[in-house]
Amino acid sequence: MIAATDAHSGVLLGDALLANCDEREIGGKARGLLQLAGSGAVVPPFLVVSAAAFRAHLLRAEIPAALGEAMLALSEVEVGDPAALGAFERIAASLRAAVEAAPLDEAIAGELAASLAQLGAGPYAVRSSMVGEDSARHSFAGQLDSELYQREDDVLGSVRRCWASSFGARALAYAARLGLPPTAVRTAVIVQQMVDAEASGVAFTANPLTGSRDECMVTATYGLGEGVVSGVANADEYLWPAAGDEQATIANKDVQVIRAESGIGTTEAAVPKTMRDERALSPAQVAEVVKTARAIAAGSGKPMDVEFSYAEGQLHVLQARPITSLPLPAAEGPVRVYDNSNIQESYNGVTTPLTFSFASRAYSTVFRQFARTLGASRGSLADFEPAARTLIGLVRGRVFYNLGSWLELLALLPGGEQKRKDLEVVMWRTTIEGAAAERRSPARRALRAVELVGVGGRLLFRFARMEREIEQFLDHFHSVYDAVDRRALREASLPQLFEVGQVLQSELLDRWEIPNINDFRVLMTSGHLRRLLERHYPPEEVDGHLADLLGGIEGIESVEPTRLLLELARDAREEPAAVAAIRGGEGDAAIADLHRDAPEIAARLDAFIERYGDRTMGELKLETVTYRDDPSFLISVLASYFDVPDLDPEGLAAAERERFEAKLADLSGRLPVWRRPLLSWELGVARRAVKGREATRLRRTLAFGLARDIYRAAGLRLAEAGFLDDENDVVYLTVDELDAFVEGRAVSVDLAPIAAARKAEFERYAEIEVANRFRTTGSPYVGNDLTEMPAEEAERPPAADGALRGLGCCAGVVKGPVRVIFDPRGEPIENGDILCTVRTDPGWAALFPTISGLIVERGSALSHSAVVAREFGIPTVVGVPEVTKLLQNGETVRLDGTAGTVERTA
Repeated sequence: MIAATDAHSGVLLGDALLANCDEREIGGKARGLLQLAGSGAVVPPFLVVSAAAFRAHLLRAEIPAALGEAMLALSEVEVGDPAALGAFERIAASLRAAVEAAPLDEAIAGELAASLAQLGAGPYAVRSSMVGEDSARHSFAGQLDSELYQREDDVLGSVRRCWASSFGARALAYAARLGLPPTAVRTAVIVQQMVDAEASGVAFTANPLTGSRDECMVTATYGLGEGVVSGVANADEYLWPAAGDEQATIANKDVQVIRAESGIGTTEAAVPKTMRDERALSPAQVAEVVKTARAIAAGSGKPMDVEFSYAEGQLHVLQARPITSLPLPAAEGPVRVYDNSNIQESYNGVTTPLTFSFASRAYSTVFRQFARTLGASRGSLADFEPAARTLIGLVRGRVFYNLGSWLELLALLPGGEQKRKDLEVVMWRTTIEGAAAERRSPARRALRAVELVGVGGRLLFRFARMEREIEQFLDHFHSVYDAVDRRALREASLPQLFEVGQVLQSELLDRWEIPNINDFRVLMTSGHLRRLLERHYPPEEVDGHLADLLGGIEGIESVEPTRLLLELARDAREEPAAVAAIRGGEGDAAIADLHRDAPEIAARLDAFIERYGDRTMGELKLETVTYRDDPSFLISVLASYFDVPDLDPEGLAAAERERFEAKLADLSGRLPVWRRPLLSWELGVARRAVKGREATRLRRTLAFGLARDIYRAAGLRLAEAGFLDDENDVVYLTVDELDAFVEGRAVSVDLAPIAAARKAEFERYAEIEVANRFRTTGSPYVGNDLTEMPAEEAERPPAADGALRGLGCCAGVVKGPVRVIFDPRGEPIENGDILCTVRTDPGWAALFPTISGLIVERGSALSHSAVVAREFGIPTVVGVPEVTKLLQNGETVRLDGTAGTVERTA
């Protein structure tokens, strides 16, 4: 509530005002007027009734009781509720009545009368000057009352009404959105000699539409500035560039705001017809306004909007405040398109600087190596270098593909245009705009054509040996990875951790060309199969048939963790002690109980965590808490499996193989006899490519898991030495900063404030909704509108009335309740629910045995979740735009995994 000990500064005028110009007492508007007067601008004389006088007034009569009732009522208002406005209006009416009814303190009233005599004859303008009203952070501008053309005996009532406007419905709602209680308000009141204006307006020292700091925009109309501010009066617009002539847009000004006939207040009046299409300001007056406004802005050091009036040829400055919502200037530079298709399943949500810097380095390294392995020439590698650095970008804490850089990569391959279409349709479900930059002379282009022949030959040669090379890659990976004792890293020194990190980089990430070549084999073979299906099936069935042909792959690595968990749950269900431990405990406590009461089950669970402990939600994010750190989610998944009537992983896999064989037979029957043997060979290559892809991606998960352990241990060492406040803050540093710290190249070793600043920044990003696809010019962080741009996704036939259309990834029809979930670790799933989410990654696969269907907002036929869902025969539709916003928890839907549709049912 209001403290009775507030200082009482009363009414301030002249020297007293200059001596008490603290904004906390006179408010931002009055403080601004003092600064304007000090800058030499002509400002009408004014006095200020201080914020302390306002606070003292709030202790009078019935106001404290009204404030208490208002605070209680406000605590029950949901700001986003449609009914909130009515509640704010009711609360405001009661508060305003109490503030206006309370008589003004006699001492204040006496001071005000004496000060008005010194100020000079009226009429007066009486305006609120709230503390913080015009700040860059909080702007209450336009939410408080002003009363114009007030006589001396009207001023006392006007002051009370201005105070009361601090509790208007709009002001209360705005404060509530900012989390401010009504008692936090401090409002002063300005009483100023009124300017009987012939023309008025507002000057912006930067163009409010484009953000250009080189242009001033002046709006002006006849009469008082209230006509411009309220929008009642049409206004001329004068654009004054840094160089060149003024650009004037003259409005038809049929209405003006002038003094009311009674002499008190204002009224709207018609402008004489002969004046309506004439300029409100002459060119000389516009020049004077611009010169004055720019001088004010130069003094403040920031762009300003300046309210002014002309009376008898004299320019009066009435108010100036910073422009709080000025757009950044239009950007210049290269155009880029950012899209999160596919990559969002690896780096979902806000991603920390450590993860992004590690991932960015990995992308650059492995694709440079990929280009060299394919035999790209030195010139082509130089051309590709800028793209190699920018394959992924970080905008507002989210990771995106830079599609233009991927076009540059595809340009290194033969048949680039077809590969582009395959990438769009099969992998990303989005159009890659633009074309690779053409920097080559005709001679270089001819040499490049010859080079592509060689690249194509090397690709085919590597494809022919790919199964053998994948085995060699896996052997080499484990020879390096298995040699590292991950448990010992926690106690290692910074130099030791740096050494292990160097081995990770040079022996694993720098040798990632085989997984990359196989990924392109997946792209090419899947794209080829899709084009074959398009010739023999209706368009709406193609995606579902492709999914079936790539399902039922025996021994696929992505399915193995879930299969092992199902087997473990099936066997544990036969041991009451194991069931009691799993159902009765959480995380480490449950595992401890298992070790005591069901040691065989505990040993199998330990082995699972050792092998697959990194395969969790957000598995490629170094900030993720994995099953190795906290097995609570794993325990809850096992407990949920106990409620599944038939734990039969082999039966699920067999059903998917049957679907594959049936689809293969159907497609074969549509082909000429001579073509069928080739189909079997093509399918074999494509399915082996997908199996290899899943195997190598698990190793990527393990590599990132090893990196996670290295950097977490580094964070602990840095915290122990006092360079970080908390060991977990290491995720707000970059890999380059950590390398430089160890190697003696750090430009700053005071890491704690750097990490703290970034932590605060990325926490703000978590509150911002970011578009999935947007276009930028120049730097994406300067002057760009990051709103959603339409993605020209691969054409899909329209769905039936009322149905949502996506990509069918696993055949089958299921009807049931929807469970919309964004983080399964904190939200329960009932057995048989249809899971609906924005995106998934391999860590979600553990949930699949308990669901009856899967709907994903973002994704493709080769997303990890789609691959695993097919293996378990779960009807799945991915790529359904905005589905998590359209469907509600508990709503019953019919999901068709063949047609790729989701229909609401009664």
